[in-house]
Amino acid sequence: MNRWTRLFTFLALLTIAAAVWQFWPYAAPVPVQQAAGSAREIPVVLASVQSTTVPLSYPATGTVEAISSIPLRARVDGEVTAVHVPDGARVKAGDPILDIDPRAADAEIAGQRALVERDKAALAKAERDLMRAEALTQSNVITKVSRLDTATMRALAKAALGANQAKLDQLETTRADYTLRAPADGRIGKLNARPGTWLKSSDSFIATLISFDPVYVAVGVPQNLIADTAEAAAAKTARFEVTVPGRNEVLTGPVTVIENTANPDTGLITVRAEIQNPGPRLWPGQITDVRLVLSEQQNAIVIPNEAVQTAQDGTYVYVAADGVANKRPIKIARTSAGFSIVAEGLKAGEQVVTDGQLQLTDKARITAKPQAGS
Repeated sequence: MNRWTRLFTFLALLTIAAAVWQFWPYAAPVPVQQAAGSAREIPVVLASVQSTTVPLSYPATGTVEAISSIPLRARVDGEVTAVHVPDGARVKAGDPILDIDPRAADAEIAGQRALVERDKAALAKAERDLMRAEALTQSNVITKVSRLDTATMRALAKAALGANQAKLDQLETTRADYTLRAPADGRIGKLNARPGTWLKSSDSFIATLISFDPVYVAVGVPQNLIADTAEAAAAKTARFEVTVPGRNEVLTGPVTVIENTANPDTGLITVRAEIQNPGPRLWPGQITDVRLVLSEQQNAIVIPNEAVQTAQDGTYVYVAADGVANKRPIKIARTSAGFSIVAEGLKAGEQVVTDGQLQLTDKARITAKPQAGS
């Protein structure tokens, strides 16, 4: 290597050393910045693990049914003379609905009353004749046979009065049928009769009277739940929570009827609850959301559904403690109304992450942020 080559090499090394020295302050902090970035705090929303009483319940779809549905029919033949209620009216038991012309019935009743009065007079005369015959028999004026004949006439008069009085009672009872009255509280549909309509007792359907308060709500319960349902009904803890269609309102009533056979097509067993229905809120034939509540679970561990995460090895949550999110496996017993009931893995008072889990790993540092809308 000659002198010029050595000089050139020395100058090149000197230039490189100067460049390294100039840019070293900017290159050195890079590893420090990366280390600090790896320890940043991730904002999350937290919720407390609660210990509370929750219902043991199951969602279902129910159908509203009338407890009583009564077809109204004419009991006598005749022409309608008056209608007292409009179509679709609400009625009380005993309210008049329509009248049928009673003139023929009134005439028959009047004739029968006359017969009863005649028989009363005949019986009174027969009793006087018997008293006279008894006195004459004691005085030996008439024979005992004559007295017995008089007693027989009194008995015949009494029997005739009884027969005609019974017929009069029947006619007066039937007379009440000429005014059709509501047999129960409820609501009628469209009336198939107007003034002038001729009704026959054999086939004249007038309307249907449906009771609205209370009503049944019927639900098909799977066979694997029916034993628990029957036990809860016997213990009087089983109930329905019925959502009124179109309203944020819930009506509650006890389970009162469990059918004695399963539907062979669906395998479901119909269970009915009696629901008080003022207003009314529910109408027969409606479909509504129902929650079948069997019992109350005391001291249940409850967390929001949003806290529960699912992986291949099961469910887990992130538990917050001292600013660190710890991944913890849990077991869920069931869910109810937006909450998960935890069978294993958590205790009351702990904090779980409900929002921000996608950014987390086990042992990640976190900071709590307010829940949206709070």
